[in-house]
Amino acid sequence: MAMCPRQYQNREDLEKAYKEAEEIGGAARKILDTIPTLAWCNLPDGSNDFVNQRWSDYNGSLSIKK
Repeated sequence: MAMCPRQYQNREDLEKAYKEAEEIGGAARKILDTIPTLAWCNLPDGSNDFVNQRWSDYNGSLSIKK
């Protein structure tokens, strides 16, 4: 999934785009939580940015939700 930067002419368009991005993120989380493998994403400093439910179950820790 790639994000393309845009300029918005008014606040309504910006709010609509933000809502759509949140919905896509929620759908992506559901998909990643149902795949039968570990999935995670790390930040440049090595800390976790995202882990799926299977990763949390395997490691016995809480998932990171942003």
